Amino acid sequence: VTIDDKLNFKTHLSTTCKKTSAQVKTLMRLPKSLSMPSKRKIYESFIRSNFNYCNTVWHMCSKSDTKKVEIIQARSLRFIFSDYVSSYECLLMKAKSETLYVKRCKSLIKLVFDVVNRNCPDFLFDMYSEHNTAYNLRDNNMLELPKFNTVRYGKNSLRYEGAKLYNELPNEIKSLNDRDSFMCALKKWGGPTCICGSCMLCSLKSL
Repeated sequence: VTIDDKLNFKTHLSTTCKKTSAQVKTLMRLPKSLSMPSKRKIYESFIRSNFNYCNTVWHMCSKSDTKKVEIIQARSLRFIFSDYVSSYECLLMKAKSETLYVKRCKSLIKLVFDVVNRNCPDFLFDMYSEHNTAYNLRDNNMLELPKFNTVRYGKNSLRYEGAKLYNELPNEIKSLNDRDSFMCALKKWGGPTCICGSCMLCSLKSL
């Protein structure tokens, strides 16, 4: 992973997008006789794997970079299914898959779970802390949302975003202490949802 001085990972994603775009073009030149399952296996192994590598590290990249990687995945799915008409959302449903953004959200939540349950290196123990309240609420499995001074390095940080995503999980998932059970339930979770029309999730629906 290429780490730049601004911590926005533009350099890393620019290199990764160029590499994967070339791989998609190569995939499109393969014989038409290649079956759909074969094309999908090639995509999962050699193309999507680039975006799954260390995806938690660069999760807080810019909206434009997030769109870039989703566009590459959309182009790949259109070729795999020979469907150049359907929306990105329909293609994902057909593939029984999820956006790369949701994939990164789940990876971050896995990190939060390991920190909360102390299944991680010691230096990460203070990254997330439980929210203590005197009230007996329906959902007591909440994490403290850290205060921030700036949006770029405060709100747009793994510390804040991780706690926020974990708090949005259904309580039946957060109440699981066994790692295998938690990961299985998280895999079935559809990811964060929104209908505001202006956030990252809503912008990906128009691809």
